[in-house]
Amino acid sequence: MKGTVKKTDFYGIILFIAFIFWSILTYYIYEKNSYLGRMLNAWGLMALLFGEAFVKYKFDKGEIIRIKDKKTKE
Repeated sequence: MKGTVKKTDFYGIILFIAFIFWSILTYYIYEKNSYLGRMLNAWGLMALLFGEAFVKYKFDKGEIIRIKDKKTKE
């Protein structure tokens, strides 16, 4: 299974693109209203980090269980 793309890699790439988009968007909001821009940036980055952690936990957990099942069958 070396070199295969897992679901977590796909969702990680999507979240990374969302992170870049969110940073650019909040930068332009920050130019207009500094307090609102800082708050949106902070909450958005925390949400993206928790989203990344949730995706890793949800999908990698199933992957670990499948690997354990393969080892016990052999």
